[in-house]
Amino acid sequence: MKKLLILAGTTEGRLLSDKLEKAGIKHIVSVASEYGEMMLDEAEARTVRIGRLDENAMAAFLKSEGFTKGDLLVDATHPYAREVSENARNVAGQMELTLLRVARDRSDIPVSDRVRIYSSIEQCALELKDVKEPVLLTTGSNNLEIYADILSEETLKKTYVRVIPSLESIEKCKAQGFEESHIIALQGPFGVELNEALIKQYGIKYLVTKESGKAGGFSEKLEAAERCGISIYVIARPEQEDGLELGEVERLILSEFHVEETEENPEGDIVEKPEDNSVIRLSDTEIILAGAGMGDKYSMTEEVIEAVKSADAVFGAGRLLNGLSEISGVSEKAVYDMYRAEDILEVIATQPEYKKVVVLFSGDASFYSGAKAFIRSTDHKVSVLPGISSVSFLAARLGVSYEDAGIYSLHGRFSRENLNEILWNIRYREKAFILFSGAADVSALALGMKEYGIDAELILGINLASHNEEIIKLSISDAQRFEKNGSIIGFIHNMAPGRRPLIPYFYDEDFVRDNTPITKEVIRHESIRRLNFREGDLVFDIGGGTGSVAIEMASLHPSLRVVTMEKKKERVEILKQNIEKHNAGNIKVLEGDAAELLRNGLGSAMDGRTKPDAVFIGGSGGELSEIISLISEMGTGTRFVINAVTMETIKEIETVLDRFAPKEREAVQIGVSNLTEVGDYHMFRSENPIMIYSFEL
Repeated sequence: MKKLLILAGTTEGRLLSDKLEKAGIKHIVSVASEYGEMMLDEAEARTVRIGRLDENAMAAFLKSEGFTKGDLLVDATHPYAREVSENARNVAGQMELTLLRVARDRSDIPVSDRVRIYSSIEQCALELKDVKEPVLLTTGSNNLEIYADILSEETLKKTYVRVIPSLESIEKCKAQGFEESHIIALQGPFGVELNEALIKQYGIKYLVTKESGKAGGFSEKLEAAERCGISIYVIARPEQEDGLELGEVERLILSEFHVEETEENPEGDIVEKPEDNSVIRLSDTEIILAGAGMGDKYSMTEEVIEAVKSADAVFGAGRLLNGLSEISGVSEKAVYDMYRAEDILEVIATQPEYKKVVVLFSGDASFYSGAKAFIRSTDHKVSVLPGISSVSFLAARLGVSYEDAGIYSLHGRFSRENLNEILWNIRYREKAFILFSGAADVSALALGMKEYGIDAELILGINLASHNEEIIKLSISDAQRFEKNGSIIGFIHNMAPGRRPLIPYFYDEDFVRDNTPITKEVIRHESIRRLNFREGDLVFDIGGGTGSVAIEMASLHPSLRVVTMEKKKERVEILKQNIEKHNAGNIKVLEGDAAELLRNGLGSAMDGRTKPDAVFIGGSGGELSEIISLISEMGTGTRFVINAVTMETIKEIETVLDRFAPKEREAVQIGVSNLTEVGDYHMFRSENPIMIYSFEL
């Protein structure tokens, strides 16, 4: 019997599980929180697992449950939970599981002066940053820190947030500074009348929502906003959301378990499906994924043109298919305006006469295209033909080389973390190429370049090789106001690239301090060295203080994610000032007692992971044992560094170490003396000696 895991978190996930329970199909449902479990009734065929899964944890869990090649993994997470979906794709590929993605129906977004559409929460928050009237956020609790970081203090005080009625969600709201009276904890989706009542009750003028589809009550929010005459800001879905409708996923699963619904059973009773009822296979069809260059005949390679001419059917986005009109013989072929792997494979499965098909991707099929996802979606024989990428095309137009350029993408990949990583890189490069989703990406990048002090010009290639091609040069100031949309790629010429420090470090005087204690620079450098960072590490900084340790850690590489915890409000303000001063965009600040924060779960601060990779403890408030115990419960392999000044703290650390018996236990005492002026003389003045403990649990 096949095994089945559903990654739930949406209405569709619950409905699918209920349907399988009714059919008597045993399965596991994975939910992120206890609240998710509460939404599922007890059922004999259903086992519920609670807790977030990163890629490694997901693979480990599946293996522990005995999943093997051919078993089913269903991704029914939210359309915006892109990291979870990426993890599911990777794990399914590694373990050779059958992956089914449940995609929500899209809703039509009306054209109106009151409706504004954004490709990311960051872009939307920037637009709302200084509004003077009440805002209602209905985008959930996972990204509240983005609003809290961007919205002005005055706007934040006038912002209401609607979340599910779970303790975790409410605590997230409070942790990000939302007033308790502005937290609306209700389980949706809601009808038009309730949406309208909430808007009127709180005097809302701006309603923020994701494009959540029918299941998420999107149309009801639109209608309520229209009735009340307020603005609605929509966070658009990822442009190419792959997946199947819920009903199709149900049918495929029932087919795999040899059961089916019949017309004679309108209530959905399940009857046995004959064993000889075969599934259509694609083994006889040759699939070619081809780069179509800029989409016209003249930028396609001869190899791609010949493949198109000899194909039985051609698939691709409309813009690319239009470019085939000048190729002889194509008009007689079957041409499909579609690019999602699931849609294309479904067509091929129902058309056995298609022995050779070509799927067109813009630019080069091996360069930021959908070909990678397509290959993961099938075990069918697939070949790839290269094309001319937009980078090489624009470089040729400008007469510049690109072998020494950085190449990055914001196209469908916009996030604060990705933007910060790009900015971190381009300030040290003379040349860089960047793919954009639209004008909002260009504006956001330009604003970041200004904040980072990057002196550069930006050249945009818009709709390259088309009849309305434009190549324009912009200053950073002009780029912040850029409004044209289309297919956009940018070339950045950095007139004064920085020289990347080989060992990044800061001096104590680089930080705003007031009366806040600071980990002195020599101790800071040695402590960080002992944490033995790798790219992509998640790091906890407990007892954030001025933020000197967190900022110096974050400066080592943009892929590091640093979560700093500080319970004293006045220190949190100093910490945030220093983060802003040093453009440390890869740091999240959590205000509160570290042990309490860890007990309640860190939510979005964990970035979907199950444990930190490294932990620095500069101050524990007498709760060292509990803090280490709580972190150790998250998983093994975490590296710790703890600083101690007093004998009492040293004794506490030794007691804790005896209890946990860690690996690679080391300790060093450092005494530092600084040269100071005393009248006409110079003498060394010693600092308190510091014990630095390092170990792994």
